[in-house]
Amino acid sequence: MVRHVVFLLLLLTLWGNSLTLKLPTRKPKMINCYFSVTAFTRLYNKMEPEQIPDNLCTHLSYAFFDISRDGALTLDTLNDVHVGKKWIERVIAVRNRNPKLKVIAAVGGEYFKERPQIYMNMLASKEKRDLFIDSTIRFLEHYEFDGLDLCWIGSGEEGDVEAKKNLVIFVRELSKELSSRNFLFGISVSPIERNYDVRAISRAVDYINVLTFNFGDPHRTSFAAPLYGQGIMNVNASMSFWMDNCAPSLKLNIGVSFHSWDLVLEDERYNKPGSQAMKLLGERSYYNYCQELVRVKPIFDKTTGGTYFTEGRKWTSYESAQSLEAKYDYLLSQFMGGVAIYSLDADDFHPRCGEAFHLTEYTQRKLGGEYISSGGISCHLNDENRETCHKEY
Repeated sequence: MVRHVVFLLLLLTLWGNSLTLKLPTRKPKMINCYFSVTAFTRLYNKMEPEQIPDNLCTHLSYAFFDISRDGALTLDTLNDVHVGKKWIERVIAVRNRNPKLKVIAAVGGEYFKERPQIYMNMLASKEKRDLFIDSTIRFLEHYEFDGLDLCWIGSGEEGDVEAKKNLVIFVRELSKELSSRNFLFGISVSPIERNYDVRAISRAVDYINVLTFNFGDPHRTSFAAPLYGQGIMNVNASMSFWMDNCAPSLKLNIGVSFHSWDLVLEDERYNKPGSQAMKLLGERSYYNYCQELVRVKPIFDKTTGGTYFTEGRKWTSYESAQSLEAKYDYLLSQFMGGVAIYSLDADDFHPRCGEAFHLTEYTQRKLGGEYISSGGISCHLNDENRETCHKEY
């Protein structure tokens, strides 16, 4: 921490002198922001497409679309929202404010979790794969999306050779059709499952979102997304699996979640990581718990790179700017492509707790290439007046 502050103070001192210091911007990283359709359908804290910032993300992934039993991409699920409320057009319209923004259609995700067999059946059938590809191309062209995110968060049981082979065939077929029409093609994968042909998938896609969160144990106080520790249930282990199996690091995005992991302690006196927990309370969006941070003392665990706080018998693991900093320093050191945020609508968009979209704003300052950010302080690279420095945590 002292090193970071000294470095920033040195830069600020140089700025303060008559030397006109102009530091070169560095190439920005990919900041892929998921935006959930549930943001509009939930009863409280709705977020309209018009509230989506156009300058924080490089990619905006509309999540999620589903497939039918015959394999076609379908709007039947929440059709009244997608089409009736013109949500698709309204999300696409964000690009009018920033033509560089890429708007991606994400297929699968939560629907894959709920009905995995429908997706696996499509995978195993050439006829259904063809129908999916044809319907997807028509859909992307009709609504003017920039690409597709195949959110394939289950790869079959480890050792399921057939499922592993079929996924490669499918991804290659899909890649051929998408690339011939200049559509981007990304895939989002489970951080834990190992039944992926990493080399083959990496060659077929433009980027890979490794969804490195939800690692927590409901029976012990554990972190939802630690950088290290908890056996293989951590970000480093997941990303290392993909890199060790020949995925180009520049194609890899670390997944971060703006949702908490809330547990009930068995005894509030024993509240350190690894303590006994009675049950999982569930997850909350950052905008739901950020106000609690005023009255509690968040603790950053240097060993794991995770943050938590306790209040009575409640134990909460969450993504803070400090834990994000550890992950972002890690991805920069490994020359990775960027980050996949799940999700933009879980950030403090109201805002209730200070800066609107604070976690996403910090992500942009850290990875966007126009700020130098270290030790919780971000300063614009070429601001001689020092008016655009931010205290992140």
